[in-house]
Order: sequence, then C-alpha cells, then structure tokens
Amino acid sequence: MRGRRSPHAAVRLGGAERLGVAGLAAIGCSGTWASCLTESYRYAPASVIAPYDYTAILFAFLLGYVMFGEVPTSLVSSRRDRGGGRLFVLWRERRLGLKRARDAKARRAGVTLKTP
Repeated sequence: MRGRRSPHAAVRLGGAERLGVAGLAAIGCSGTWASCLTESYRYAPASVIAPYDYTAILFAFLLGYVMFGEVPTSLVSSRRDRGGGRLFVLWRERRLGLKRARDAKARRAGVTLKTP
C-alpha cells in the first residue's frame, strides 16, 4: 500500500493553478455579494442600499482591466464622479439621520434644540 496514493491526497498547485483558484474564489465572493445585496432590499430602504449596488461598476472595471487589459476612458471617469456623488449622498443622509434621531430624542425629553 505504500506506493499507492489516496485519491484525497493533497496536491501542490503551481502558479497558474493558484491564480485560477484565486479567480474562482473571487467569482464566488462576488456572487455571494450580489445575493446579499439583493436580499438586503427586503430589510432596508432602497435609498440606503443603492450606493452599495454601484460597487458592481468598480468590480466590472477591475475585472476588465485585469483579465482583458482594458484601459479606463472618460466614461469610466464620469462613472467615478457619479459614484463619488453617491458616496456623498450616503454620508449626508447618515448625518441627517443622526440629526433626526437626536431631535426626536430631545422632543421626547421636552427640550427644544436650535437648528443651525
């Protein structure tokens, strides 16, 4: 039995195989991300989730650059600007939400706050 290998024995992978396994893992992670993002629309308003939905553009750009050597054009730059705008909206909405929560807490306590 010494010379016979088990079908479950560990196999050393070369550079190309490792890259292939890493690529498959990345594809699996992106699929999981998409499933979780889709499921999250059940639990939160679309205005909160939508900025995260646009990360697909970033992943598409990176995949195109790495796999096909595509170089960004002005279209990508305009999408980047729109993505930055969406991040700003996300940040602003978070600030406004915190302010609304603080104001609601103050109203329940009977305190009036000055608004700037």
